[in-house]
Amino acid sequence: MVAMMRQSWGHRQLLGTLCLLAALVEPQIASSKPLCRDAMFHCRVGDAFTGTNLRRLIANKKSLRWVKKYCSLTPTSLEPARCDWRRSLRSRQLARQPTQAANKASRAERRPRIAAPPGYDPGRVRQPPSAPPSTPAKQPNRDVRGRYSTTPAPARLPKVSAKDTTPFATDVNKAANRYHLPADLIRAVMKVESNYNPTVTSHAGAVGLMQLMPSTAKAMGVTDRRDPLQNIMGGARFLRVLANRFQGDLVKVLSAYHAGSSRVRKRGGTPYAATDSYVRKVLGVYYALRDR
Repeated sequence: MVAMMRQSWGHRQLLGTLCLLAALVEPQIASSKPLCRDAMFHCRVGDAFTGTNLRRLIANKKSLRWVKKYCSLTPTSLEPARCDWRRSLRSRQLARQPTQAANKASRAERRPRIAAPPGYDPGRVRQPPSAPPSTPAKQPNRDVRGRYSTTPAPARLPKVSAKDTTPFATDVNKAANRYHLPADLIRAVMKVESNYNPTVTSHAGAVGLMQLMPSTAKAMGVTDRRDPLQNIMGGARFLRVLANRFQGDLVKVLSAYHAGSSRVRKRGGTPYAATDSYVRKVLGVYYALRDR
């Protein structure tokens, strides 16, 4: 009996010693944690919960007791990680953030220094070496209709005069009313494609005022591509189909008229430099006719 009492007394002493050591070590561990630069809390303000951070709590002179009463004790974010927000709140101090100048200085210190070459004078103004004239490289962007073998330079816009509104005016207005297109847009395409020549033929086989290919003319119901009325009606119908296909995007419509719908969809815009030049010409003529 006496031995058992001595053994239990020894266990109590050991347990008390361990508790005392834990009480002494815990503040040291807590104090070893860094202060928080920021910590996010959900606190109750009135009948609603709102998010706030440690900086705002310290600025509003909130105490740890207030946080324990009105806020969730598990912050949603800690910066730096595992920092001691309780000690930051008690001491009203936040961890210092390195300034931008300090960051630049530290990066400059880490950057290796390059020794100046012999004979280098920093006070002497040195002229940059003159670069040789660069020649633009030719790109093999070939036009679909075979009219260009290399990338053309940005061409000047065709000159527009008052006579550009008179050729085939009746046929153009008829096509514009049937397919709900601006008459000036049809005239602009005719101006750039054929310059109002109903008998012109390209190297790729496009014929007429609107330069219709055989497959396009067959799809649009044109039997005689050299007939001005059929050619204008077929070209206007093709523009209407492309306008419906590309939601009225005029750049894509003209690009598809020149290069094909599949190429425009694949590239997301004008697929070739020649197509880009063609679109610029047509739009320039169209705006000049519209704003005359």
